[in-house]
Amino acid sequence: MIEAFISFWTGSSIYVQLFRFFIVLMVGSSLTRLMLVPLVKRFYPKDDEKALHSLENLTVILGLFIAFTLALQAGSFGGLVGVITALGAAVTVAVGFGMRDQVSNLVAGLLIHLDNPFIKNDYIKVGDTEGVVQDISLRATTLNGGKNKKQIVPNAMLTTGVVKNYTKSNRTKASI
Repeated sequence: MIEAFISFWTGSSIYVQLFRFFIVLMVGSSLTRLMLVPLVKRFYPKDDEKALHSLENLTVILGLFIAFTLALQAGSFGGLVGVITALGAAVTVAVGFGMRDQVSNLVAGLLIHLDNPFIKNDYIKVGDTEGVVQDISLRATTLNGGKNKKQIVPNAMLTTGVVKNYTKSNRTKASI
């Protein structure tokens, strides 16, 4: 009985391969939804609902990708695994190039926080944009321009361009 099950499970028929593929895929997707997602939710702070939702979606995508890859291996579809690996590498490179500006804004935000070229409530001008600094985040800085216009300036623009800080320069020198 056990030998018959083992010989069926290790058989090379396309039906057995598809059966193994779908069983492993269903188990992997179930484990992702029932164990991995709640585990990620438990360790992430609950104060940022939008970021938690994004992290949950990313976890599901990653879990399903791993389950699909393992299912291909279980179904003995080895040639497809190589193709999927190559596609995954190409997608990673494409996402890396697409995220280039976001990463530069993030690094620029860190540099702004470390160097403090301006602080909140300073009046600055960069390029054609000027206003009072309302908020400095890691990705962008929010300025309050004339007539309460909210202007969002990417941090990369603030670290690569000339920033005039009128608040720090309004000290005058008097000679008697």
